Amino acid sequence: MIASPATRWRSAATAALCVAALLVSAACSNDSNGTPDAGADTGPVIDAPANEPFGRACDNPGSLCKDQDQSGVALSCVGVQGGAAGKGFCTRKCTDIAGECFGVPNGQWAACALSGQDTDAGPAPMFCAYLCKSQQGDFTCPGTLKCGPESGGQAICVP
Repeated sequence: MIASPATRWRSAATAALCVAALLVSAACSNDSNGTPDAGADTGPVIDAPANEPFGRACDNPGSLCKDQDQSGVALSCVGVQGGAAGKGFCTRKCTDIAGECFGVPNGQWAACALSGQDTDAGPAPMFCAYLCKSQQGDFTCPGTLKCGPESGGQAICVP
């Protein structure tokens, strides 16, 4: 069976994000209610408006962002290594490690690649990251985010 372009892209993106995930640490709040992610990392591919809060810079890593994404999903303010101190960006929780995170504007790519910190309540949550450099090409960072430090020719967007 010949893989479709989307399958080949996802396989290549998975390999690329494995390196990016090693560079990232996310600050997150404890989610003690144990509620699973409501499918924020699955769904139809849609063109998101440029002012979409998913990917917007925020000032309080570890807290919830004030806005929800266009689908009504709560966003967390997540800080990453290589970004500005005390700054983060609004992103979704996800479950499909290295899988695509939907609802990003054209010319951008987000994938489930950020791991939060383990808590007493259980394993670390995963979050979507915007990829700006990969073996497949360069992508635009949303809003005021910029392309972070490269490792192996790959990088994620940082505040």
